[in-house]
Amino acid sequence: MTLAAWLAMQATACRITCHAGVAAYDALNAVYCFVSDAISGMLDLDEFADELGYTSVRECLRAWRACQDAHRKLKHVYRGDVYELYNRLAEIAG
Repeated sequence: MTLAAWLAMQATACRITCHAGVAAYDALNAVYCFVSDAISGMLDLDEFADELGYTSVRECLRAWRACQDAHRKLKHVYRGDVYELYNRLAEIAG
Protein backbone atom coordinates (compact mmCIF):
# COMPACT_ATOMS: atom_id res chain seq x y z
CA MET A 1 0.00 0.00 0.00
CA THR A 2 1.38 3.40 -0.90
CA LEU A 3 1.65 6.18 1.64
CA ALA A 4 -0.91 8.22 -0.30
CA ALA A 5 -3.41 5.36 -0.18
CA TRP A 6 -2.74 4.88 3.51
CA LEU A 7 -3.26 8.61 4.18
CA ALA A 8 -6.54 8.51 2.28
CA MET A 9 -7.66 5.50 4.28
CA GLN A 10 -6.82 7.24 7.57
CA ALA A 11 -8.65 10.39 6.53
CA THR A 12 -11.73 8.33 5.72
CA ALA A 13 -11.44 6.40 8.98
CA CYS A 14 -11.25 9.64 10.93
CA ARG A 15 -14.36 10.91 9.09
CA ILE A 16 -12.70 14.18 8.20
CA THR A 17 -15.24 16.30 6.36
CA CYS A 18 -14.00 19.75 5.47
CA HIS A 19 -13.56 21.99 2.48
CA ALA A 20 -11.01 20.71 -0.03
CA GLY A 21 -8.00 22.79 1.12
CA VAL A 22 -8.64 22.24 4.79
CA ALA A 23 -9.35 18.52 4.46
CA ALA A 24 -5.85 17.66 3.22
CA TYR A 25 -4.22 19.58 6.09
CA ASP A 26 -6.58 18.02 8.64
CA ALA A 27 -5.90 14.55 7.23
CA LEU A 28 -2.16 15.19 7.45
CA ASN A 29 -2.45 16.30 11.07
CA ALA A 30 -4.66 13.34 11.93
CA VAL A 31 -2.07 10.93 10.50
CA TYR A 32 0.74 12.84 12.23
CA CYS A 33 -1.06 12.41 15.58
CA PHE A 34 -1.71 8.74 14.83
CA VAL A 35 1.97 8.13 14.06
CA SER A 36 2.96 10.03 17.20
CA ASP A 37 0.67 7.77 19.23
CA ALA A 38 2.15 4.72 17.51
CA ILE A 39 5.66 5.83 18.50
CA SER A 40 4.49 6.30 22.09
CA GLY A 41 3.13 2.75 21.92
CA MET A 42 6.67 1.51 21.34
CA LEU A 43 7.68 2.66 24.84
CA ASP A 44 7.42 0.41 27.85
CA LEU A 45 4.79 1.38 30.42
CA ASP A 46 7.20 3.13 32.80
CA GLU A 47 8.79 5.19 30.02
CA PHE A 48 5.33 6.05 28.71
CA ALA A 49 4.14 7.26 32.13
CA ASP A 50 7.32 9.28 32.73
CA GLU A 51 7.43 10.87 29.27
CA LEU A 52 3.76 11.84 29.22
CA GLY A 53 3.46 12.73 32.90
CA TYR A 54 0.68 10.35 33.92
CA THR A 55 -0.08 10.14 37.64
CA SER A 56 -3.15 7.89 37.42
CA VAL A 57 -2.19 4.28 36.78
CA ARG A 58 -5.59 3.47 35.30
CA GLU A 59 -5.53 6.41 32.83
CA CYS A 60 -1.93 5.69 31.91
CA LEU A 61 -2.60 2.02 31.23
CA ARG A 62 -5.65 2.84 29.07
CA ALA A 63 -3.72 5.41 27.02
CA TRP A 64 -0.66 3.16 26.71
CA ARG A 65 -2.77 0.28 25.40
CA ALA A 66 -4.42 2.60 22.86
CA CYS A 67 -0.99 3.72 21.68
CA GLN A 68 0.18 0.11 21.43
CA ASP A 69 -2.90 -0.60 19.32
CA ALA A 70 -2.02 2.36 17.08
CA HIS A 71 1.50 0.94 16.70
CA ARG A 72 0.15 -2.49 15.69
CA LYS A 73 -2.19 -0.89 13.14
CA LEU A 74 0.58 1.27 11.71
CA LYS A 75 2.90 -1.73 11.34
CA HIS A 76 0.11 -3.52 9.50
CA VAL A 77 -0.15 -0.85 6.79
CA TYR A 78 3.30 0.76 6.80
CA ARG A 79 6.45 -1.33 6.60
CA GLY A 80 8.96 1.52 6.59
CA ASP A 81 10.78 3.30 9.40
CA VAL A 82 8.16 4.81 11.73
CA TYR A 83 10.52 7.56 12.92
CA GLU A 84 11.31 8.53 9.33
CA LEU A 85 7.58 8.74 8.57
CA TYR A 86 7.03 10.85 11.68
CA ASN A 87 9.83 13.25 10.73
CA ARG A 88 8.59 13.54 7.14
CA LEU A 89 5.06 14.32 8.32
CA ALA A 90 6.46 16.93 10.72
CA GLU A 91 8.31 18.60 7.82
CA ILE A 92 5.18 18.69 5.68
CA ALA A 93 2.94 19.91 8.48
CA GLY A 94 5.36 22.71 9.19
